[in-house]
Amino acid sequence: MTTMDPAAGAHGAAEPDSAIEASSTAQPGSVTQPVSVTQPGSATQPHGISGTGSEALAQEPAVLWDMDGTIVDTEPYFTDAVQTLVTAAGGSLSAQDHHDLVGANLWTLAAIAARAGVRSDADTIVNTVNQAVQQRLQQHVPWRPGARELLLDLRALGVRTALVTMSFRQVAHAVVASAGFDAFDVVVTGDEVARGKPDPEAHLLAATRLGVPISRCLVIEDSPPGVAAGVASGATVLAVPSQVPLPEDPRWTRWESLAGRCGRDLLKLIPPPAHPFAPHELAQARELDTNLI
Repeated sequence: MTTMDPAAGAHGAAEPDSAIEASSTAQPGSVTQPVSVTQPGSATQPHGISGTGSEALAQEPAVLWDMDGTIVDTEPYFTDAVQTLVTAAGGSLSAQDHHDLVGANLWTLAAIAARAGVRSDADTIVNTVNQAVQQRLQQHVPWRPGARELLLDLRALGVRTALVTMSFRQVAHAVVASAGFDAFDVVVTGDEVARGKPDPEAHLLAATRLGVPISRCLVIEDSPPGVAAGVASGATVLAVPSQVPLPEDPRWTRWESLAGRCGRDLLKLIPPPAHPFAPHELAQARELDTNLI
């Protein structure tokens, strides 16, 4: 693996396909086959979506989910893996290090480990942490309260969803597979973006793959880097704190938990389209649908 700038998210963007896959021969943290997605407007439309052509489809809202700390309680898995490396190197993690690890992309995580005394290069740290997290996920995937239920409800409502995580593909694959149903139309992982959160690149990539304007997306995040990325993207942001507190702020809505919420509660947070279709635009969209049949 080529060593990256610690501030970067990964090794460059991958082209989309149609479902996330993990290669059995790939090394953890390496770039495997691209995450695949169903292309908007293709013969296989997202669950329950009805519309009048690609423009009408783009008016439908979408929900972009963070993974670690938001749908699954895996932040401690990453912290424990870093702590093991630091302890073996004779170092220690400060309270600030523990805070900064929450929501960090893996290259930032490697930089924190190095700052705390780990002498390995960034690629080695990232691979070691990935392996440790994968091993724990094989034993147990700790879903957070209300997350799976909300994903199911959004599916029933026909709302498109994306997983936007700074974890690498193999880790994301384990979580996606544990859902037990087709939870996401698109998966964007940390090893296919050049800049990790708090940069908005991953959220913007997910919206593009879904074919939805970012202004029609709701981003759900649990950490300061994730919330900052969502705000910078231009999406509506829901903050659901997990390992570290998040303050009230007019730039986002804060819930203490996802438990007891339904899909319509999420959709109410997304503002209506800024520019609804004019009658002639709807007519053009209907004509497009007719031509595609």
